Amino acid sequence: MRDIGGLVWIVFVLFAVISSIVRSARRARAAPASPNARVNRSAGAPARPPVMVQAAPAPPPARVPPVASVPPPPIVIAPPRPVVSHVELPRARATGFFADRGALIRGIVAAEVLGKPLALRDE
Repeated sequence: MRDIGGLVWIVFVLFAVISSIVRSARRARAAPASPNARVNRSAGAPARPPVMVQAAPAPPPARVPPVASVPPPPIVIAPPRPVVSHVELPRARATGFFADRGALIRGIVAAEVLGKPLALRDE
């Protein structure tokens, strides 16, 4: 049964690929050769060559008056920073389960209360 399913899948993929190629060929055949050419294929009428229309020349660009140049801002050099040998940073507060000693003790007590009874431990 698996072989039949695989064969059906292969036939389906081949059909999809071939139909995609045919559709692309039809679009390419139906598309005009250039954007200026128009296809006129009525019943029995021969195709006429496209008529080229010459576009009017573009008007010259308007003259823009020159803009007065602005001098660049002066370069300011900052004074050197003082050298610090040791900086005391504030201690970051510990985050997590055991932020301090009290939290650690509460965790141990909770583990004893919520954990397995002492008599059932395999020690």
